[in-house]
Amino acid sequence: MNLGIGKTARSDAMLHGCAIAIALSLVCFAASGARGETKMPGPLFVGVQGGYSPENIGAFSPSLCTKKELLYEGYVGVRILRHLAVRTVLVHHDDFDAVCAETPPEPPIPQSGPYTVRRIEFGNDIARYPYYSSELDLVREPVSFRSIVSLRLLAGYGWIWTKDISFWTAGAGLAVGDERVRIIFDVKGSWFKVPYERVTYHYEDGVLVGRHAISQHTNEHPLAIIAGVEFGIPWFK
Repeated sequence: MNLGIGKTARSDAMLHGCAIAIALSLVCFAASGARGETKMPGPLFVGVQGGYSPENIGAFSPSLCTKKELLYEGYVGVRILRHLAVRTVLVHHDDFDAVCAETPPEPPIPQSGPYTVRRIEFGNDIARYPYYSSELDLVREPVSFRSIVSLRLLAGYGWIWTKDISFWTAGAGLAVGDERVRIIFDVKGSWFKVPYERVTYHYEDGVLVGRHAISQHTNEHPLAIIAGVEFGIPWFK
């Protein structure tokens, strides 16, 4: 499952494109404000967020290691109704605060007689950091408090690049500000399955004579705490 090079390059291109779109919107917003030409924002918006996941994703960590994740998000969205929006999100995941214990060495394979080794094996790219994911979200803001504070509910479906894993996500948060600039606080959970194999190796006189694998999966459901800023893309006269 060595898909890292092509898909990582594609994810890099998506990240750069999202960053360029955000930068251009900010330049336009500042320039139009200086000329006094800005109208109320239209249905389009962009945002950047950062956060972390305090939980260890066991399937993404080597044996005897625990890690936490840092997340960097960029997104572009459109409001399809007054309180409902769709957005596409690109997320860069990196690990930090890794704590690893030494893996005890396996005993040598005897050079005479039968011998059996049993292992749990994940794909080569499963434990690799950093990695990227993308998702398509619905964002619902059913309640507003004092006009500048809104409750946010969000749900979506996404894909983890280089690992070939799909996931569901859902969360809630608060948005503080107006349609031009808002501060965002979100708490999101994700649910996905990570494939692995239970492998049995059979040796005879030190020579591998058989391999038997059973495909299974483990369930992961990390939680992420995220904050950032969102900008409405203005219309011009």
